[in-house]
Amino acid sequence: MTLRRGQTMIEMMIAIAVIIVGVFSALNLVYSNLALVNRDTDEVIAINLSREGVEVAKEIRDSNWLAGVPFNKGMSDGTTPSNYTGTIVWTGAAGTVPHFDFTANLISAPTAKVFLLKGFYQQDVSGGSTTMFSRLLTFHPICKTSGGLVVKNTPALCGSDPEIGVRVESAIQWVRGGITKHTVIYDDLYDWR
Repeated sequence: MTLRRGQTMIEMMIAIAVIIVGVFSALNLVYSNLALVNRDTDEVIAINLSREGVEVAKEIRDSNWLAGVPFNKGMSDGTTPSNYTGTIVWTGAAGTVPHFDFTANLISAPTAKVFLLKGFYQQDVSGGSTTMFSRLLTFHPICKTSGGLVVKNTPALCGSDPEIGVRVESAIQWVRGGITKHTVIYDDLYDWR
């Protein structure tokens, strides 16, 4: 009688364990890459939404210059001049121009939500689908004082000092996987006239 060599139960269990570890490692790598793609996509969208807020403020400032009105017209609430926190109102329709709505004081306010309509992220849109993003803009007056330039970090007027600019704070907030994330961009806009 001849003995045939074969695999023992221990060898087979070791082989299965090696295969399971390899498959688990590959799946873990795929899951990590998908999570990074989601994170990077969210950050790109948030940065662009934040930049868009600053660009809308620049467009309003430039339009004010061309119209011959104060550069910061529309960058505070007309009824409550010390209210400098608002959201963008613009449907993107032809012939419309963006402006600011100063009813939202918190980024969690319903009017701060950003909607997706026809492939574009917009605020104050009916018929669009809600996204996880919220945007809030704050306009801090830049005052020229005897001691130099002062940025008011609270919604306060410059008083007797001239307001020579506005610091635009464009904040974005979103939630992914139960974690709230933020990004903020600042830009100083001056009255160059």
